[in-house]
Amino acid sequence: MTTATTLPEIVSTNNHSDSFHVSTGYGRQINEAVSAEQALKLGNLDFHVNKIPVEYTTENGERKIADGQFVNVRSDNGASLGVVGERYKLLQNREAFAFMDEIVGNGLASYEAAGVVNGGKTVWMMAKLPGSYDFGASRGVDTVYPYVLLVNTFDGSRSVQIIPTTRRMNCNNMLHSITANARRQNNIYSLRHTKTLADKIGLVKTFLGNATDDIAATMAIADQMANRQLSVAETQHYLDLLFPSQFRETAPAPAIEQQPATSGGLFDQLMQQPAKIESTPVVVDGELPEGFAATKRIADRNGRIQTTIRENMANERNAVDGIRGTLWSAYNAVSEYADHQKTVRGATAAERSENRAFNNFFGTANELKNEAFAVAETLIAS
Repeated sequence: MTTATTLPEIVSTNNHSDSFHVSTGYGRQINEAVSAEQALKLGNLDFHVNKIPVEYTTENGERKIADGQFVNVRSDNGASLGVVGERYKLLQNREAFAFMDEIVGNGLASYEAAGVVNGGKTVWMMAKLPGSYDFGASRGVDTVYPYVLLVNTFDGSRSVQIIPTTRRMNCNNMLHSITANARRQNNIYSLRHTKTLADKIGLVKTFLGNATDDIAATMAIADQMANRQLSVAETQHYLDLLFPSQFRETAPAPAIEQQPATSGGLFDQLMQQPAKIESTPVVVDGELPEGFAATKRIADRNGRIQTTIRENMANERNAVDGIRGTLWSAYNAVSEYADHQKTVRGATAAERSENRAFNNFFGTANELKNEAFAVAETLIAS
């Protein structure tokens, strides 16, 4: 882990039109909060969770308690949030985010947005860090703001976590910092439930310093991308590395010679049918060649995705003077697809918005953005 840096004080303008929630549509706006308690209320995270023994009914109708099994239940609506073990230590949201009082009070961060996922199984809070990063030939063309994502869960999947991330102003793409150091640390800082509040505050201050370092290192790479022009062929190469759109088949296997019909049973009749002819993609040394998809269906789907990304590269957000046609523009076109255009499931618009936020923070959209950034990094000096 890098050495913590001294953090400058952040000045909150409470510019709601510029806020994380208004810009992305994720969660609830909590800009006005000056304490963790207020932030929880504004974000609808001020619910209590009870850890209750799991009960079951035997075939004889007898009620019994499962050994070492508990279910976390919201006290406000009775929703089940997950089954956990006996050693699981329940950490209420008030406890999980209490350390933010001193952090915000000292001007090291400001509240932006908060939300719940899957009915409260995961809760998150977004805090803005000081400063910004400008990109483009004339600077100021493209601006990125640093944030930290704070996460608490009640399904036993993770402890309280602090994740460095950024938001691009032009199209509100999110990017977790993925410097070499951050990758080694899995880009996540965890707070154990057993830590005291004072210990947590000290750790968080160190984490924020390291997060600032991680984000700055990632943005230095992004600046190189913004100064790396791509040719048409190089753009296609970049997209093919992420979304292979070609498919090539081997010659079909020779059909087995059909034997004369017999009066045998079903097995004999099935054996007389012509052999099914299947084609498989070309494989070289056990791997598909670069730019080739495993199936034609995947290749066709990837082709449609590539078309969307090329359209993104040409839109007003990614084709502005100073970054047009650069590796940074290409990366953000992919990120725009991942954050805003990738299909998400949900029965209602609210569910889809919630699932999109989760996917962009933790799921396949986040994985795609990290992969796209890593691939772009390899192309800077090529």
